[in-house]
Amino acid sequence: VHFLPYVITSHLCHLCVLLSFERCKCNLHSSLCLLLDGNLQCQCEHNTTGQDCQRCKKGYKAKSWKAGSYLPTPNGTPNSCTIAGSPSGSSK
Repeated sequence: VHFLPYVITSHLCHLCVLLSFERCKCNLHSSLCLLLDGNLQCQCEHNTTGQDCQRCKKGYKAKSWKAGSYLPTPNGTPNSCTIAGSPSGSSK
């Protein structure tokens, strides 16, 4: 499994090293999160895009809103984007 939920960053100060944990928030649309140019970036799936996979790719549309679920583990059940103009539920 390539899921990396936390990335450790450090900030040097005069006498200490502070560690902070930052959570990847990919809205159930990624199993991999990378630190790119100092920012956490989800490797989006399900025809989504954006830093947190928060919108559909160009040419795709969101299905009618419904909550995703983190079950069944480990991947959950995301609400995927479909090709614009296709019937809801089709992702061809």
